[in-house]
Amino acid sequence: MAYAGLLLPATLAHHLSLKALVEKHFHLGAAAGRANVGDKLLSLVLSALAGGDCIDDANALRAGGTERILGFRVKAASTLGTFLRPKAPSSTSAR
Repeated sequence: MAYAGLLLPATLAHHLSLKALVEKHFHLGAAAGRANVGDKLLSLVLSALAGGDCIDDANALRAGGTERILGFRVKAASTLGTFLRPKAPSSTSAR
């Protein structure tokens, strides 16, 4: 399996219920990208642990059966970008 070194951190995250903890305490309000914050955070963390240095590198975790082994749904790079940079509510005040 590619990225077999991620098995230990993914198992630790599972035993610590990290996904549920993030989903319980991390709220983006009405911002775009607010859904599935646990999966998105785990996707970013494990991508970084695998040597990813940009959002697009997270897509490597979606190959083959990696998602099944890691124990969470790895999110696409496009949704991770929305999660990291949610749009602020537009201001209608005149200058």
